[in-house]
Amino acid sequence: MTDTAVKNCAKVLLELGVPEADADKARGVWDESEELRKALCCPAVKREEKQRVIDKAFPESMKSYIKVMEKYGHIAQLSEIVEQYKLLKLEQKEALSCTLYCVSEPSADILRRYEQTLMKKYGASSVVIKVVIKPELIGGCILQVGDKVYDKSVKSAVAALQSELLRR
Repeated sequence: MTDTAVKNCAKVLLELGVPEADADKARGVWDESEELRKALCCPAVKREEKQRVIDKAFPESMKSYIKVMEKYGHIAQLSEIVEQYKLLKLEQKEALSCTLYCVSEPSADILRRYEQTLMKKYGASSVVIKVVIKPELIGGCILQVGDKVYDKSVKSAVAALQSELLRR
């Protein structure tokens, strides 16, 4: 399935008005059970059996959508579709989405300052920061906003210094 197809499937999910919590729950169910993924993707399993499993495992608001996705062979990309759906929801709210990679959980004050700076820089009405803990950074952080990456980690500073010293 191409990126365009994933985006189109996510747009359909958005247009259906599925609550974000239900989409998250469906993604959680999908991601947590390898057995479920194998069964719903397996052509040897009858469609009726797959639909019974869908009825038992997924939130009511997602059942019909997931059945259609299974029918047309797009079910394997459910996680990617829900991720794209969430990005579309953010865009709909005119919010900026970014990822902050850091060694430890930043304080609420630091996150608030990042939000204010990003709202000002990008003209967003709100900012959603996803924090990812990466101890291998040693210190500092990396902020990713779309395709733009701001790397202020100790790990990359050491690598840059090492590179500079090797050039001499």
